[in-house]
This record gives sequence, C-alpha cells and structure tokens, in this order.
Amino acid sequence: MVEETKVKDFKEKKPAKENIPTLKKGVYLFVSYDLVNSTKLKTLCLPHEWQELVDNFYKKTEDLASNPLYATIWKYIGDEVIVYKYIPDPGTLCETIDNAFIALRELNIFIRNWESQSTIHRNLLAVKCATWCALIDNESQEANRCILLRVSTINSRAKQSEQYVPDFIGPDIDIGFRIAKYGGRNRMVLSSDLALLVHKCSQAPNERQQRAYCEQVVKKMRIISFRQLKGVWHDRLYPIVWYEEKSWDEISFEYDEHYSSEIIKELVDSDRKSLKEISTLETIYSDVGMPKKVDVMTDKLQKKSQPRIVGKSGHIK
Repeated sequence: MVEETKVKDFKEKKPAKENIPTLKKGVYLFVSYDLVNSTKLKTLCLPHEWQELVDNFYKKTEDLASNPLYATIWKYIGDEVIVYKYIPDPGTLCETIDNAFIALRELNIFIRNWESQSTIHRNLLAVKCATWCALIDNESQEANRCILLRVSTINSRAKQSEQYVPDFIGPDIDIGFRIAKYGGRNRMVLSSDLALLVHKCSQAPNERQQRAYCEQVVKKMRIISFRQLKGVWHDRLYPIVWYEEKSWDEISFEYDEHYSSEIIKELVDSDRKSLKEISTLETIYSDVGMPKKVDVMTDKLQKKSQPRIVGKSGHIK
C-alpha cells in the first residue's frame, strides 16, 4: 500500500528516523532503462520464463545502479527501471552520464547472454536508455518537487512495517517519460536541458579538469532531430539529443531499424556531419523564451554544498 505523506503525518505517527530518507535541494539526474520488444517476447515465453527474465533484469539494473552509477532506485514500471542521483558538481554530472551509458552496454550484454541460453528467437530483445535532469526545490510551487510516500508492507509473519520513499513530481520530471520513446536499441537519449547543462558547464569557470571532462562529454552528443512533445514547450519542436561513444560517422543500425523508427530513418538518410552540435541549444532556448532556465542549474553546480530539503523530522526545508 502506498500513499502520499503530508508533513503533519510525520508529527502524528513519529516514524523511526532510519525510515525517513534525507535528500538535498539541487540538481538531480534521472536514468531510465527499458526493455525493447518485451511485449512481443512475453507472448513467446512461458509465464515463469518471462518472470525470471524481468526479475534478473531488475537485479542486474540494481547492481549497476550501485556501481558504476552510485545511484538510487526510484521506481519500477513494468519492464522499466528508473534511478536517480543527486549531482553536486559538473564532474559528477559528466561521470554519471558516461557511467549511465556503460551500464546500458552492460545490460545489453546481459540480455545477449540470456537469449543465448533461451529457446526464444535471438536478438529480439534490447535495452534502451533515457537520461534527464531536474532542479528539485520544494520552496517553489512552480518548480519540480520531492514528496515522501508512506509504503506499508506485510512480511511472511504477517507483521506490518512502514517506510518512506521519495517521489519526484514536476514538468521537468515528465519530460523524461516524453523523450524515452525517441531512443532506440542500445541507444541513450537525453533531455535538451541535460545536454545544455553539460555544455554550459564546459564553458563555466569550473576547475579546469572538470571543464575539460564536460567538453569531452559534449562531443559525444548531437541533436539528431526535433519533435513535438505533449505538454512541452507549448507544442514547439523539442530537440532530440542522443549520446554516442563512437564517432558519429561510424554509428550503424540493424538492417531493419529504419523501417520501425522515423528517427533512425532520418539518421540513415542524413549526412551525419550535418547533425547539429549541442551549442545550438543556446540559440534554441533563446528562441523559445527560456534562456535562463538551465543557467540556474549551472549556478547550483558551482556551489559546494546545498541545504537539505527533507530533514530527519520530515519537514521540507
């Protein structure tokens, strides 16, 4: 059983301190890992085979969230796992993006190994990834917020226990779910806010090593297309950004991917050298009237410490 917990609930029920998570105000990174073609596979599997795959996928993602991501599981949605991480500085931001892609690669190796031991059609499954960021600030009603959900569980001895888990709400949180459909097999799609944030950090007066790291990550990103996203930018075209470790001239796709994905068809038919670089986002954000939005997050990452937004008493600070 899950329900949203108000501040007064903490005063009345006085939950154990160890059951209340402590979070900080600031920039958070979210990463989603989702199985591709899972619905199709489910029709080919026996029920226990399908459940075994999902359970193992969850476990593998949890392991990768611990290392190399050093992130926390936010939620499970069917065959999708979403993790989150507080980002204190530009170096951590870029390292986490790189590690998110490493984790994606490891998950796809896991899928290949599972298929090699299965009687199911080979190369049917894959994992795709979406990565986005949000500034969490409970002091502003217009900003993205963190609430605590009270979760009640009953163990095998019929003993009930409660714990409090964070949940994130707000327009920038929703964007992550909008862009996920524009990823692809073994690919990572990023929100334009995140891509622009990394670009701005590469230009900001950070410590030299962090700035150089941000420059390297920016080079791995390109705007590959534009799409209208429901409820985002008042229906103006939103930049679709991909991350790629290889040279953009070298990326390849499976023989039939461009038949099922308009985004990939555009890439296959395009001159890769003509793909827009991330610096273009500065002009785009100015055109849509949001030139300062990412600046706020950039400023946050320049600070060494942030006040907590959820304290031990449960109060939002």
